[in-house]
Amino acid sequence: MIRQATFDDMVRLDQIAREFFALHPLATLGVAFDGEAISRQVRAMIDAGGVFIGDKGAIGGMLSPVWFAPGSTVALELFWYGQGEGLALKRRFEQWAKESGAFAVVMSTLGREWDERTARILSKDGYEKSEQVWMKVV
Repeated sequence: MIRQATFDDMVRLDQIAREFFALHPLATLGVAFDGEAISRQVRAMIDAGGVFIGDKGAIGGMLSPVWFAPGSTVALELFWYGQGEGLALKRRFEQWAKESGAFAVVMSTLGREWDERTARILSKDGYEKSEQVWMKVV
């Protein structure tokens, strides 16, 4: 069952964050996992209502004005780790976004082997690529 996360879920959310980080490209670049920083950020997202948890995964994000149209709000997904319940998590996040006044949801992918599979899932569900992020280690 997918539900809105509470502070009581912080231990499980930390575990999910660690599992997600192990798959993230930054983990192979020497970036250190910072559990305290993640805890602060996730607590702020829980406070704002933007974190949802299931038996196997979680999704979280925040509302943000569009920088060139500050009267328009989008919901930015900051983490999405589904483990078999990703679609249900995404749908609950979208519901929250709509109920919160967002006109759109912005999702991201890791940019590795999961990118194509996730792109197919998002495309089938009506998402379109709007920007692409590139990263260079300096």
